[in-house]
Formats: sequence, structure tokens, C-alpha cells
Amino acid sequence: MSEPEIWLPVVGYEAEYEVSSLGRVRSVRRVLTNTRGITRAYGGKILVLNASGPRALVSLSKANRVTTRLVNVMVCEAFHG
Repeated sequence: MSEPEIWLPVVGYEAEYEVSSLGRVRSVRRVLTNTRGITRAYGGKILVLNASGPRALVSLSKANRVTTRLVNVMVCEAFHG
């Protein structure tokens, strides 16, 4: 019997993303207001991983800045500190 998938916040992106014990990454449901004052709800979804190299990468966005992170590092930070 397999263990259940556990989701924890991504360190540094706690309000935006979560990483699972199985190495999946998802965005968190949130409501944002853009610079024109328009409010929009964003539903959470599983992100597509870039696995072209030996390790899986994912692009995370926060405050209009995009950062590429290693998934295995995010899992380690979230689950082991």
C-alpha cells in the first residue's frame, strides 16, 4: 500500500506554491490585484516540470520575478528544513 501524498509550502514561496512528498509542485489558490486595480482569482494547478536534464526544474513566479528552482531541493527544504 502506498503512502498518501503530503503537500507543504515551498520555502520562500509559502503563499504561492506547495511541493509534495512525491516531488510534484502546484500553485496555491489566490486572489491578486494588478497595477490597474483589477482583481483576479487564480486556481491552484499542478505545474509542468522541466526534466530535460538529470534533475527536474520548475519556474516559480513571485512579485513579477521568475526563478527556476530544482524540485529535489524544494522537497528537501520543505520536508527536512
